[in-house]
Amino acid sequence: MNVKEVNGGYVIDFTLNHSRFRETVPAPHNKTAVKRIEEQEAIYKMAISLNDKTIASRFPNSKIIQKAFNTSCNYTIHDYSNIWFKQKQRNWSHTTIRGYTQKYNSYIKPNWGDLLLTEFKASMFDEWASNTTLSGKSINETRNVLGQIFKRAYFDGVIESNPIERIERYKQKPNEPKPFSKSEIQKILKALSSPFKEYFQLAFYTGLRTGELLGLRWEDIDLEKRLAHIRVNITSGKEKTPKTAGSIRTVELHALAAEALL
Repeated sequence: MNVKEVNGGYVIDFTLNHSRFRETVPAPHNKTAVKRIEEQEAIYKMAISLNDKTIASRFPNSKIIQKAFNTSCNYTIHDYSNIWFKQKQRNWSHTTIRGYTQKYNSYIKPNWGDLLLTEFKASMFDEWASNTTLSGKSINETRNVLGQIFKRAYFDGVIESNPIERIERYKQKPNEPKPFSKSEIQKILKALSSPFKEYFQLAFYTGLRTGELLGLRWEDIDLEKRLAHIRVNITSGKEKTPKTAGSIRTVELHALAAEALL
């Protein structure tokens, strides 16, 4: 057998009918994987020797089969986005799913969704980025989603390289916060009725994120010591722990924040 262990998987490498065939197969390094890939190599050789397209059709994403039977990638970016999303979504939070879906539906699908994976060029993304009014952060997030789609196709052996790796990340300009002035805060609070007035007063004088404010429980509050323990975040109606360890924290309450709670 011509199966060799490499970092992250195995390489099938053999010569048949005066042609060399080579393909990397991602897999864990264990006896079960070796046996499976050796069997896969034997099937490749049988399909090529017999020129049997029925056998070959069992491995439509194989580089070896594509070369031997002169087939090419016929997946569009939209086709493979569905494959990638289905395989990976169980590992994502609902906010990640929402963010990826928004970037894909708003920017990737309308611009490149109908292109074959092999038709996409790095320059297409750069041209789009140079004409869009999106921030560098949004451009990079779109690049990340597109890159993961192509990465999945590359790891599956459908394409020979990931074109997104040839696209540089765009500079992100941090936006300086522009908080309301004290007089503006007073005007806003004056215009509100309860309980909205108290909610925004608490927001103004704690600086908490919206999800953190919504996640506050009375057991998280110590009015005597003027402390709030931030343990939960609520986003799109779903409760979860904060994304980073630093977000789980205790904050001191301004007198006006404590007043709003009272």
